[in-house]
Amino acid sequence: MFRRSRARSSLRHRGTLTPPSAGQAVGAFSVDHMGRPVVLWIGRDAAAIQVPGRDAVVLHESPPGDPTLQPLPDGRFVVVSPRAEWRDGVAQDNAHVYAADGSLERAACIGDGIEHVQTSADGDIWVGYFDEGVYGNDGWGSPGPEPIGSAGIVRFSPALEVAWEYPFQESETIDDCYALNVTGEDAWACCYSSFDVIRIRDGVVRSWRNKVEGARGIAVDGDSIAFYGGYRTEHDRLAIGRLGDADVSIGATTRLTMPNGRRLPQDAIVVGRGAELHALVGSDWFSWSLDQA
Repeated sequence: MFRRSRARSSLRHRGTLTPPSAGQAVGAFSVDHMGRPVVLWIGRDAAAIQVPGRDAVVLHESPPGDPTLQPLPDGRFVVVSPRAEWRDGVAQDNAHVYAADGSLERAACIGDGIEHVQTSADGDIWVGYFDEGVYGNDGWGSPGPEPIGSAGIVRFSPALEVAWEYPFQESETIDDCYALNVTGEDAWACCYSSFDVIRIRDGVVRSWRNKVEGARGIAVDGDSIAFYGGYRTEHDRLAIGRLGDADVSIGATTRLTMPNGRRLPQDAIVVGRGAELHALVGSDWFSWSLDQA
């Protein structure tokens, strides 16, 4: 049973990430469907992608700016920049698929204003968009076409083709996909402005009413759910609850802290995957699981 509490829930240190070559620094951090960190290392002469237990993939060219990345089947990776302009009738490519040998396999535009990218074991690419990707900016919408991310959540094939879009519903539109968690073949999300919890399973959407606003990460396990983050001083808030028939009931509200009890830095990168929240602080990898609740 969950109880409202002021106690703190601490992260567990999982390891220190080390680059495959001297002089490289973390350029992007994410987590794959197995809960392993996926790291883009950037150096003066080369960039590489690394997953624990696998050899680093050295890229043959520089990846897009401010990227996020995820693995695909057969040792490939997709690297995505959040921005993609529409200029003079041309959409800027911002998604790049690299083969296992580091060569560029394909590139395409998957929309501007990308907030989240997560892949499934089968290589489905789930993308959540922030408001500029939904309503248009950088040429999209005017004078260009409707934004690719106008639905708020879009699933792409490994070939970077649209495979599914969140269906338009006047009572439940997505203005901004704040949190996304792909676990198994399901995608879970929490979006502005209602902040309802959304589950997408086999293309069917189910939602639960939710009063936790501003969460930037979620962890899900059965009917248990945790929300990480919030506005202003609640950047490290951790709200833990359960999914009922139609609503989320919150039983405990606390803070997600470092193992020593100190507050999590505001610049920490936090990713929800399955039942876990993963955090990167500097080059140190931490995690917290719903099993700890």
